[in-house]
Amino acid sequence: MRGRLTPRLIRFYLQEGLWVMLPGKPPDPPPEWKQWKRDRLAVCIRHAHPFLQGRATVAQIAERLGGVTVQRAAQYVAKGCDFLVQRRFVKEAKSA
Repeated sequence: MRGRLTPRLIRFYLQEGLWVMLPGKPPDPPPEWKQWKRDRLAVCIRHAHPFLQGRATVAQIAERLGGVTVQRAAQYVAKGCDFLVQRRFVKEAKSA
């Protein structure tokens, strides 16, 4: 798997079984971060999770955020996906 890891690519890998998502609630932002940064990242995580599960599109997420462009919603989703991959909530499936 080469190249840039995009949210759409991660979602595709999840659907194909190449990657797995841990069950349960996604991790929260680190408590040592400043409050404003935790709040913003929590929004990103909250919207990236249903996107990766295939329950929402970026356009639907833009509507939920109220008044943001699709491009801005895509940025939120990308940031949330990056966090989930870094925290190993979403990771490559173990090969047999």
